[in-house]
This record gives sequence, C-alpha cells and structure tokens, in this order.
Amino acid sequence: MAIIKDLWFGQNDIKKLFDSHSKLKDQWTIVYEKRMSANEHFVYLSIPIAKHHNSIINDYNWGSDDKFTKKRVLHLNGKHFLSVSLRRPYDLYLFGNEYRQKNNPKVYAIIEKSDLGETEIVKCSILTDVLVEYLKNTKQVLLYGIRSHRYSERYLKEYGLRKHQKDFTSNRKNYIYLVQQLSKREKEQRFRANSMSMTFGKYIVHI
Repeated sequence: MAIIKDLWFGQNDIKKLFDSHSKLKDQWTIVYEKRMSANEHFVYLSIPIAKHHNSIINDYNWGSDDKFTKKRVLHLNGKHFLSVSLRRPYDLYLFGNEYRQKNNPKVYAIIEKSDLGETEIVKCSILTDVLVEYLKNTKQVLLYGIRSHRYSERYLKEYGLRKHQKDFTSNRKNYIYLVQQLSKREKEQRFRANSMSMTFGKYIVHI
C-alpha cells in the first residue's frame, strides 16, 4: 500500500502556530477564531491571566484558566465580542461588525464571519497596540488556548501511522498531538470519517 503524506492531517500549520508566536508583532492580533465543518473543528481563544500565574503552562488543559483572569478581553455572549472592561477605557461602541468611538472612524476591533459552503468561520481581531496597552494596564499576559480536530476518510495505515500521542512542552507552551482511529460511537457523528488528528494545548505570549 502506498503511504500518503498529508500535512493538513498532520496539523503542521497548528504546530507552527504554537512554536512561532513568542510575541505580538503584527498590526492586528487575532483574539478568537472558530472554524467548523464536517472535516474540522478548530477553536483559538485568548485568555488574559495575571503575570504571576505563568506556572499554569505546566498543564496543557486550558478549560479553567480563565479563573486567573483579572480583566477579560472577550465577551462572546450576546451581540458584543469585546468585554466591557476593554471597551470602557477606549469608549468603544459596536457599529455593525466593528468597534469604534462615536465620532472617530478609526476601527479598534472587528469580527469577521463567513460561511464557505460547509465551513463556518468566525474571527475576532483587535489592534495590537490597543491590546498590549490594555494588558500592561491590567498587569496581565496573554494565554492562547487551541483545540484543533481534523477528520479523514482514510485509515491511519494509509498515512503510515498508528495510534499515538506526542507531548510538546517548554516554559511558554504545552500541547499534545494525537492521532487515532474513530470509534463506532464517534463514527455515528461523522459517518464518513475513519481517523482523526488532534492538537490541543496552550501557549503564553509575553508582551
């Protein structure tokens, strides 16, 4: 059987995301992203945490790390996507999909939504200089949590793989990469898929 090489199933782009983000450097910073389709479930979520809680990187699970947040960035319930504590100092109001001041055309944050056939995409971005100022004023660093599931109709043996898990850990990141066959129960949800890869964990950006 010919072995198939598939960088998408191998999640090389997601691993690069963990390994390359050591600081905020672009004009805009993505603080939330979600991609949902039959083949993919991806969530990228920013969680501000107090500086002295950096030790939580020892655990790759970020489900409860928001308890270390002093002031939030995101508010994803209802029409808003920025927290009140971030909007208030800059006097920001939501106009359509953009946050601006009432008499200033400058855009401070934006939400982008698209539906590309079977793929639903949501992305929230903030001006980096505004985000950095906010984090410094609230004495926080930015932690990102990432969960990426990718599904394939192929079996692991077609990739030359067996079920396995790899762990990647440093003082700034902690994540796992896992590949496995789908169980009968999982296939009831995704009947065309036979295998799955997952990258799950978190990393801290120092500003």
